Amino acid sequence: MSSDAHRHLFVSTLAAIALLGCGAASNEDYARLAQAGNAYTTAMDKMLVTTGKMRVNATSEKLLESDALANVSTDQYASNSSTDEELLVITDELRQQNKLLGRYFNVLLELATSDAPERASEAASTIGTSIEGITAKLEPKVSRPVSGLLVSLTKLAVSEKIRGALREELDQRQLTVRKALYIEADLFQQLARDLQASLNDVKRAQTKRLIIPPLVAEEPITNTGQADAWIGTRRAIVTKRISAQDLEEASTATQEMRLAFEDLLTDKLTIARVKNLLVQIDSISKIADSLNPDP
Repeated sequence: MSSDAHRHLFVSTLAAIALLGCGAASNEDYARLAQAGNAYTTAMDKMLVTTGKMRVNATSEKLLESDALANVSTDQYASNSSTDEELLVITDELRQQNKLLGRYFNVLLELATSDAPERASEAASTIGTSIEGITAKLEPKVSRPVSGLLVSLTKLAVSEKIRGALREELDQRQLTVRKALYIEADLFQQLARDLQASLNDVKRAQTKRLIIPPLVAEEPITNTGQADAWIGTRRAIVTKRISAQDLEEASTATQEMRLAFEDLLTDKLTIARVKNLLVQIDSISKIADSLNPDP
């Protein structure tokens, strides 16, 4: 199974494990859950890639503006580029964490269905250790103290309906996973704000650089080809936008991930909640699809 396929099980496996205990899942239910899992992981990955590219474009526009006023020095370029690198490290690490969480939840499904769970238990332990490693890298970058959260994140009592190796695994590693999901939600909110700011910077700079000069030039735009190109360029720049509602729902979706996992532990996760989550994470996909980060 490819790494993308592992990530596509992220949401669907959460609900599938919960439904195994009560036998409520039909083929249609699993199809909907697979859709939800695919939507979340695909949207999140696209969002992270888009955020990185938009930041790099915003920095490039800033460098061009600075160069128009005075030659940009090597040190100035390095300083601006270093901030891009810091953000790209975060997006890369978050993509790694998503991959690991997807694999982990897939292993939980194996633990729930296998008559010989030893192999799955070993895999869960290995993946859990990797999650702890990437979480340690991301933890210093959150806006709120994770240590304070861990004080309030007391261990939840795993439902008695969940038994055997699965119960043991959930009991042992629930705080690791909940912490990782908390960090992901916090950093996603930071990245969403960065994406909005970068988009505004790019639109302002590209309007100044690509739209205004042909209009204020002495010679009017009379050539049909040039006019069509100018209209296309203006349309591409002006229509790049993020609605406040989509941004809010996208951020809510990442927070809901941790709550969904906690519902899994306590046997409260339902198909209805997964459907609602699908609506929320659709906002992540809308943002990523609506923005072409390349000029």
